[in-house]
Amino acid sequence: MSMFLLFEELTILLLIFTDLFQLSIKNIELLLQDECSIFAKPIEICPPKKHPVCSKQGVTYFNICTLVMPETALKHKGECKPE
Repeated sequence: MSMFLLFEELTILLLIFTDLFQLSIKNIELLLQDECSIFAKPIEICPPKKHPVCSKQGVTYFNICTLVMPETALKHKGECKPE
């Protein structure tokens, strides 16, 4: 067997493995997405009371209830001040 044929066969195997791996990742993502949607929290209605809070990202939110994103954290009560 020549070195070129061996390299060609290995390349084909690598491409097949890569495709199978990508399909596996997509299937896992779909399974997790379905699993997470089952346990999703119900939508809450925030009270219309204005009690401004400032996030660590420097964004002022209407009240603590509207500051709900997981990547957002409370810095202090009150509106944000320019730094």
